[in-house]
Amino acid sequence: MWWLALAGCKDDLECPPGFREVNKGCVATETTTTEQALPDLVISPDFLDLGNVDVPCTGERTLEVRNDGEASVDVMSVAFEGQLGDLTLDEGTVPALPLVLEPGDGFTLSFRLEGMETRADQGTLTVTSTDPAGPDTASVSGVVSLVDERTESVVAPLPIADILLLVDTSCSMYADNIDDVTLGIPAMLQALDRSADWQLAVISSDNGCMNIPLVSDASPATANLVVNSIFTYPQHALSEALFAMGAAALNHLDDCNEGMLRPGSQMHFIVVSDEPEQSNTPWQDWIQTFQAYSGTFVVSAVVDEGTVCGYGSDGYLQAAAATSGVVLDVCQSDWGSQLDSVVDAIAEGVVAPIALEDVPLEESLRVSVAGVPVDSFHYNATTNTIEDILPPPRPGQQIDITYGLTGECDG
Repeated sequence: MWWLALAGCKDDLECPPGFREVNKGCVATETTTTEQALPDLVISPDFLDLGNVDVPCTGERTLEVRNDGEASVDVMSVAFEGQLGDLTLDEGTVPALPLVLEPGDGFTLSFRLEGMETRADQGTLTVTSTDPAGPDTASVSGVVSLVDERTESVVAPLPIADILLLVDTSCSMYADNIDDVTLGIPAMLQALDRSADWQLAVISSDNGCMNIPLVSDASPATANLVVNSIFTYPQHALSEALFAMGAAALNHLDDCNEGMLRPGSQMHFIVVSDEPEQSNTPWQDWIQTFQAYSGTFVVSAVVDEGTVCGYGSDGYLQAAAATSGVVLDVCQSDWGSQLDSVVDAIAEGVVAPIALEDVPLEESLRVSVAGVPVDSFHYNATTNTIEDILPPPRPGQQIDITYGLTGECDG
């Protein structure tokens, strides 16, 4: 409706409140508008701190994803990206998506914190929806702690070596090599004394049992005992199948060869023969069999390298090369005097088991040698010792063993 000024001659027209001037008249002003209802997705809280959790315990906390707006919202995706993997989103708490949230509706997400070493972790939760404000995010953090983490340091002892001296007592060996063995054994035992924590089993019979009790000293009397015991057994079925004879010896660890192998030691075969290995089993298979007893198994071979004084050394020579053993030529008259060189293959052998002061959380164990972390070692829970450190520490190097103790978990 128009409202006309009565005083038409008046140049200045004044419209009353709620009207505006249009063509010398006044028209009502439109003052009412309709506001659009909008959704408002929120994450509460937008910073979730799981605090400190002791290994091996697990910490859990939740947050809520909620629609605080006045219109429905479609939730399209829920994603969590952590830095280290200690913080994780429980995927079982994520609803089936897409999901429509009406005003006031929401859902709860659960986060878990657990790890095996002392460190802080953090991550970001991102929820995408039809909220016009864009994706919503929340930060999640937490710290994994070891209870009373400690480091024990020891100086690497001498390598621990359990040696099987396996000697072919066939006719040719019996006739030609007694003197050379007699000359070489004393020097070998003395070299072992200087370089290893060692013991020696002498085996030359087909039953695989030790000829004499375990040898662990280098006295002249002991050296003579070793030599004299070797050739008391005449040729037999395993005389020229020394790997088979070694396997027979390992089958008697609970009776006649009890104590022959110590936990965590390097098992070292010294084979002496002027013939090839004749057990009709490939040498590669023998190595796999013997490595089950010691991961650092080594073969040193005193053999006919070039079919000079016998029929070659097939099997023994390859096994020695594959296990980084020492090779001597049985056809040389002075090979016995060179037996002390077998310790070269022991120098990098395993050290004796290292006892720990406390029972560690096994997953937290870390070992370093001379300041360099090593990845390969074994924890023996039965004896509470560290064994089989590889690469092997050299005598005198510092070994650091770091570990935490188990925390008390709720529930």
